[in-house]
Amino acid sequence: MKMELKPQIKEISTKKVIFIQLTDVYGGEKAAKAWETLWAFVKEKKLYSFGMENIGLSHDYPGFSNHDKGCYDACVTIKKDIIPEGEIGVKDLEGGKYAIF
Repeated sequence: MKMELKPQIKEISTKKVIFIQLTDVYGGEKAAKAWETLWAFVKEKKLYSFGMENIGLSHDYPGFSNHDKGCYDACVTIKKDIIPEGEIGVKDLEGGKYAIF
């Protein structure tokens, strides 16, 4: 079964996120584990706040890029300042136009 996704182009503002960057994620269970790890970190560090968002950021897509492995950032928006720890990084997702699926 082939799923057809239709993007919406949206203007979004800059968002501070914690994230885990993954490679070779297509067809694997790495992404699910990354989301579990991020939300455990949110709970441990008491980062929960109203309006938090889960954002999956795909840097490429098999069939459209020269990469045979996909690169993906599992991100959760945060409002507090936090220092990166282990595999969990912190960055600003720059505002601008994004394809939302």
